[in-house]
Amino acid sequence: MKILFKFLFVFIFFNLFSSQPDYSYSVVKVLVTKQQYSYEVPWQAPSQCLCSGSGFLIEDGYIFTNAHVVANAATIHVQKNKESIPYDATIEYVDHDCDLAVLKVVDKSFYNEMKPLELADEVFIGEKLRVVGFPM
Repeated sequence: MKILFKFLFVFIFFNLFSSQPDYSYSVVKVLVTKQQYSYEVPWQAPSQCLCSGSGFLIEDGYIFTNAHVVANAATIHVQKNKESIPYDATIEYVDHDCDLAVLKVVDKSFYNEMKPLELADEVFIGEKLRVVGFPM
């Protein structure tokens, strides 16, 4: 009886956590060096700061992120989960009204072992969602 109970516990535990999709192959960290201009002293050179945000891979090798993450970017790099290598990225499209941006990574080897997330056709009010970001 104890063996059957242990087997059922392991089976239920495994099914609960193995049925969760692994987002670590889809979510990336977006590293940005920003140029900040001063409107009070416009004759001075802009200052630079480092910022970061999250993004995720979608179909055709595009990366979705927020527009405020890449606003005033001098350089953009993308980093995979559990890797320290930054990959150069470029802005393909940005919409500040919707706060969305689409990036493309220059180096094609970045996409090895990456899995694009599928976007839902519709999301309904009250439907449960999962929010995923790049781990700190």
